[in-house]
Amino acid sequence: MRKDMGEIGVGELVAPQPTGNRAVVAMTIQVLVEVRETDSWHDMVEQAKEELRKRVVEGKGFLPFRVMPDIIHDNTTVEQLKMRLTVNPKQEW
Repeated sequence: MRKDMGEIGVGELVAPQPTGNRAVVAMTIQVLVEVRETDSWHDMVEQAKEELRKRVVEGKGFLPFRVMPDIIHDNTTVEQLKMRLTVNPKQEW
């Protein structure tokens, strides 16, 4: 050991401790919702939001706070899309 470096400090590993405070986790869930097909993307998204409101009820500690539509599959039903879905068997729910 070099004299100009001084003594080597001793460190202690401390496991994280729970704080007792509350935390919120934002989860992303994709849902297939059937709507009437129209010429307006906005109208179909609004129909889907209304269907979700009927089924997803705010509860204690649970708040659906954002809806972001990705794709609209024209002239398709949820049952038809279910047959095309793939599930990654390596992921665990």
